[in-house]
Amino acid sequence: MDNKDFLKFNKEILSLKLSITNACNCRCKYCFVDKKNDFMNLETAQRAIYFFVSSPGQKKALILYGGEPLLNPFWKEIVLVGRHTADLLGKKLIIVLATNGLLLNNESLFFLKKHKVGLTISIDGKKKFNDTNRMFINNKSTFNLLLQKIRLAFKILGQENLSALMTISPDLSKYLYENFLSVIKLGFSSTHICPIGGVDWGQQQQNDFVLNFQKITEFCFQSIKDKKFIFLCPLFNPFTAEWIDQKKYQNNILCPFYVNLEIYPNGEISFSQFLINSSDDQVRNQAIIGNINDNSLLTRYQKCKPSLSSKKCQNCLVNYYGVLADSKFKGDDLIIKRDGIIKKMNDKIYLDLLKGSKYKDYHKKAQNLMGKLIV
Repeated sequence: MDNKDFLKFNKEILSLKLSITNACNCRCKYCFVDKKNDFMNLETAQRAIYFFVSSPGQKKALILYGGEPLLNPFWKEIVLVGRHTADLLGKKLIIVLATNGLLLNNESLFFLKKHKVGLTISIDGKKKFNDTNRMFINNKSTFNLLLQKIRLAFKILGQENLSALMTISPDLSKYLYENFLSVIKLGFSSTHICPIGGVDWGQQQQNDFVLNFQKITEFCFQSIKDKKFIFLCPLFNPFTAEWIDQKKYQNNILCPFYVNLEIYPNGEISFSQFLINSSDDQVRNQAIIGNINDNSLLTRYQKCKPSLSSKKCQNCLVNYYGVLADSKFKGDDLIIKRDGIIKKMNDKIYLDLLKGSKYKDYHKKAQNLMGKLIV
């Protein structure tokens, strides 16, 4: 299938998660990725990116992850393909690389800086908590080396181009606020906080997560008064993502193509990284909606339209995630609660924007964060 055939696809895709390898130099206890040492080749990456960028809409966000994406020998070329494709099609593109940080060096960091690639580094908090789950293959601590890499990244990229990814397991939920403060103390001003899915969350652990996350949002809100601006889940935070048409976002959020699309090393397309990595073959097969290297995706979804009232809408979001019940997926309700808490904080900030320059400065800083990454 030629690239021009992608231009016939009618769904807008705002963001794409591109898993360029499932290989990794760590063995984190909560990681669900099936580490088969698959690496996305450049041709597959080119097709995936062209399909993504050529979809309707002028603004796009490309997230490169894995496994550990820096293990893919073509990761730099994939970044360049993203930039070239966006220029070719006249689109605005944000690129973010999500990494465990342990392979970062001067060369890779200066490349990221040159090509305006945002960097998200995984760290779960203090050493004793981080090392509970995040270990090397030989079961040795990653923390001391990670701190060296984080300091180097701050030195070369600056705070505005770095964010932290905190993955929260149920047993550590009661330490969330404590670990968040330790991450902020390292210099991060942008954090993604993600509760683990696919595991049992007891009621007390869920309560601990919610209470600690509420404390985090209150800390972030109070910090604005001291002009210390901290952003949670910054990519789709309305303050850091004003480049998103909010009306269009609400109209398209029903369609999983809009912000849920993921493409894996061998070209498989999915809406869920958890489901496609399931050990249950039936669930995994249900999770795969096509392959970027053939035309099955286009023929299946070409005529549907995302709308509550449209008869052409196939209710893909509802139907697709119906398999979650069969796969015993858990933790997604905490993500919903997390996002609800963030929304309350953002609404509070909106109401206070007109009361003083500090809140206006917060808004300005948020826009500058994204502006540095849009090319």
